[in-house]
Amino acid sequence: MIGCPIVKSIFVRIASFSLYKLSSIPVRDASNGFRLFSRKILDNILIESSEGFTYSLELLVKCHRLGWKIGEIPASWIERKEGESRFRVFYWLSKYLRWYMFGLATTWLRRKPASVNLKTITE
Repeated sequence: MIGCPIVKSIFVRIASFSLYKLSSIPVRDASNGFRLFSRKILDNILIESSEGFTYSLELLVKCHRLGWKIGEIPASWIERKEGESRFRVFYWLSKYLRWYMFGLATTWLRRKPASVNLKTITE
């Protein structure tokens, strides 16, 4: 993270590090919104998030709960130099915390894939 405000940096680093160490999710930066998802995921997992980039964390932890393969390619995060970020740490904290706890519950409470909201596909 290059040029990131200190509060945002601390929040992101603590959340990502703790989720990586306390769960078995094989991703070191869970907050990174730069993700590639297979069509299978988008066709089958119901996205419940509606604010911010919480959908990215939601899809990550739901894939983990389903036992689907997750890979990571390291990337650098360079904070914008112009314009104003609309990322509001304290406003979105509870929304991110929901999916953070979902990820921990998968590992520590041995939650089952049935607890993931899947789309019902009718043809």
